[in-house]
Amino acid sequence: MKLLTPLLVCCVLSATLLPALAQRSEIRNAIKRKYEVKEGEPGKQKANEWIDNLNDVKVRKEYRLTQSITYVTWHYSRRGKLKDEAGDTLKTYANPKDKLVAMTAKGKENSIVIIDGVPRAQLIFNISKKQLIVLNGNAFMSKKTQGTMDEQMETGSGGLVKPMNRTKIILGYSCSGYERYDKKEVKTDEFWVAKINEFNGIGALNPSVGNSMGLVMETTHFQKEQPARMMQAVAISKSEGVVLRTDEYERLGMPHMQ
Repeated sequence: MKLLTPLLVCCVLSATLLPALAQRSEIRNAIKRKYEVKEGEPGKQKANEWIDNLNDVKVRKEYRLTQSITYVTWHYSRRGKLKDEAGDTLKTYANPKDKLVAMTAKGKENSIVIIDGVPRAQLIFNISKKQLIVLNGNAFMSKKTQGTMDEQMETGSGGLVKPMNRTKIILGYSCSGYERYDKKEVKTDEFWVAKINEFNGIGALNPSVGNSMGLVMETTHFQKEQPARMMQAVAISKSEGVVLRTDEYERLGMPHMQ
């Protein structure tokens, strides 16, 4: 397995697993501060053990995505007005049987990111360069957090979820409405889900929704009781998919700290 350059590592982590660290150099510095700076040489060893854990993912020979959903996301200003009527389009793929969800990387049609729910891994396929980056999501979580995430995947993330006792039609499917509230009983999300047999098990495309609730067809996120972001399914296919074979890609990994 070839090692990633530090610049590529920073780019991948900032784009996928650590969005809060916007600057690429901050990721490398954060690891260094946590381990090497505080603990010296023993800390460097801990950092490298963590990196080994990050790279330690058993991949499948083949990732077969069997259906697709296309979403458009719109963002609102603080006054509740749309910033861009066209919105941002995101093509997603899924294989509920194998617990796989995938999406084209934003702004890069030649890259596909796959979330593998079984080992909890993220795989970034660079289609044009035939390169594969695999990251162990468990490396960023304690055992307790991993258990909590497993539970939330089935029941939905924290907060109180209430049925709206309303339905509406989206792309020909009858969708049930739900509202989510935080601990202060302030409404944070409104979402609409449909029961579609071919998509059972991937409701967690939206973390507010548990797998058992259905497929997310529309969701609106609120801030200070005003809509901040809305996502809606605009196309759905039960047969359009993608097949990616890992032996056709050069696997890259995160290098040790020197």
